[in-house]
Amino acid sequence: MRQRKFKEAADEYTASIQFGDSTAGTFRSLGASQFFLDSQEVALEYLQRSAAVDQTEALTPYYLGLVWQKLGQPDSSVSSFEKAITLSRVKFIADVLMQMSISYELKKDLVEAVASIKKAMSLTPDNKALLFYLASLYDRHYADRSAARKYYEEFIRMAPDVEEGMLRQAVGRLRALREEEHFRAK
Repeated sequence: MRQRKFKEAADEYTASIQFGDSTAGTFRSLGASQFFLDSQEVALEYLQRSAAVDQTEALTPYYLGLVWQKLGQPDSSVSSFEKAITLSRVKFIADVLMQMSISYELKKDLVEAVASIKKAMSLTPDNKALLFYLASLYDRHYADRSAARKYYEEFIRMAPDVEEGMLRQAVGRLRALREEEHFRAK
């Protein structure tokens, strides 16, 4: 159903462009629709056209960052996300930083990946999901799992305010980390 709505939206934006609409918003909306339809090359074309028309809108470089990420171009992705940050507001900046963290992780730049999440956490301390993402980043990539355990524990303490699926994952990973630690100690 969701894909069908994106397809319908893309068809409408395409028709609008064919009738002469050349606004940045239309190009951006078509690019975003194509991104969600997993047509990254087409999304890239229209998002770049949007950026050429209007360089003041933060959503365009944000979607460009997502497209570059999907196309396996983390350097371009980070560059686009950095531009989105300069044009953005606080909550949106935190979302962009989270996506930048993913791009840094893809680049194997774990220091910057962690720094991006921590910066997002400082901007939006109410976003409990960032603790989960930080814990899972440490869990996936660091030999010393004490930081992962610490952030999973902090996330779990906030249980009433967090998403249930993430909570289940955090509890399961924390249990597994404690078992690993127990067996290593013996």
